[in-house]
Amino acid sequence: MKTRLRHFRTRRGLTQGDLARRLGTTAATVSRLETADMTVSTDWLEKFARALDVAVGDLIAAPEEGAAMLAGSLAPDGRVAPPPPGETSVALDVALPRPVALRIAAAFGAYRSGDLLIGSKHEEADARRFAGRECILSAGGTVRFGKLVSLADEDALFLVPLAGAEAERLGRLDWLAPVALMLRRFD
Repeated sequence: MKTRLRHFRTRRGLTQGDLARRLGTTAATVSRLETADMTVSTDWLEKFARALDVAVGDLIAAPEEGAAMLAGSLAPDGRVAPPPPGETSVALDVALPRPVALRIAAAFGAYRSGDLLIGSKHEEADARRFAGRECILSAGGTVRFGKLVSLADEDALFLVPLAGAEAERLGRLDWLAPVALMLRRFD
């Protein structure tokens, strides 16, 4: 099990030795527990939680560090631009396996600048069940955003969510992530 022991220790400005003294153990033990060289029992988690003044649940790491950030902007054909430098992931606490995120940089159809669309990545074999859903998807190595209209004979029919757009055949999908969540900031 991955933990966030080191994260909270360094956030509190403590050395391994400082924390060891609070726990009544050695710095070597703290090091082994932080690096998962030693199994962290619930007793240890409770001791760390008290020493670091956090909830036990906060010490348990989520399975994903964050969602892969796929874009900064969208072209009119739904093609996704690479993310801005330094923005390759976003920390999310969502109950989705293999999350991916698409930040809308400029208004696009019903979406506003700053909207964050989050989906769960699936392989092409699962695609049929997501027909009719807006998805972040990859076909031939190109990432796009739009509605998966249908999938027949390894040929995906795709529609950009803009007025007057026409459906387009994309060929075989590499993967797709049906949008499950949208975060929008209201100022």
